[in-house]
Amino acid sequence: MSLHETTIEIDASIEFTFDAGEPEVRYYANGDGHPGTPPSVQIDRVWLEKNGERIDVADFLPDSLIESLEEQILNESCQLD
Repeated sequence: MSLHETTIEIDASIEFTFDAGEPEVRYYANGDGHPGTPPSVQIDRVWLEKNGERIDVADFLPDSLIESLEEQILNESCQLD
């Protein structure tokens, strides 16, 4: 028996939460303000789909890949505005 490797095409869908952030407020009437918050994305699920079967694999992906996907989604979402 020997080990082999191949590449197959498989569909993936990503469910995520998008927060548009808040703009900076320099000063309210009482002198307070806040710096605002940037937009953010959090991946909730990564579904792999093949032949009608679906499985969530998000917990099995390395943090670096999740962060890269979140950044890509955020960049694409900002371009849509």
